[in-house]
Amino acid sequence: LKGFSDNTSLGNDGDGIQIDNAPNITIGGESAAFGNTIAHSGGAGVHIVGSASDGNLVQYNTISNNVDPGVIVDAGVGNSILTNSI
Repeated sequence: LKGFSDNTSLGNDGDGIQIDNAPNITIGGESAAFGNTIAHSGGAGVHIVGSASDGNLVQYNTISNNVDPGVIVDAGVGNSILTNSI
């Protein structure tokens, strides 16, 4: 997110995106045209938590300049982190 008047980058205080006990979520897409820019967050770029967070896909995103690592997977099985620029 960019500021309106001076174009400075604005983040948030926590994770950029958090998946919490949710299965089969896609962040990004099937090609770079469907990817997201996830940056300047006070936590991780993407954080996957909760035992029900199975089968999620994080693909074709640009994840940078966050306080914590680009992607953290704390729980769930079968999660895929593919073809991102971190």
